[in-house]
Amino acid sequence: MSAFQPRLPVRITLLRARGEWRHSITPEGGGFICGRLGDLPDDADPDQARRAAEAMLARLGREFHGAELTVSWDGLSGTVTPAQR
Repeated sequence: MSAFQPRLPVRITLLRARGEWRHSITPEGGGFICGRLGDLPDDADPDQARRAAEAMLARLGREFHGAELTVSWDGLSGTVTPAQR
């Protein structure tokens, strides 16, 4: 049995539904990881949501991949890339 190997995220999309911000992350190889974007006030604007998503991806990148991840935004969708060292 093989160990779980997390895949790097390549895209993120944010959406507001039922008064909360949600995210959909596409990892390399396809599929989706969806969930609530936590730690935001009910009246958070899109800029706050993007900053929260960047912080979440930075934590995940360091914890699971040993990499700094950056996001290039186009509205509420972003391309995720490992930062150049």
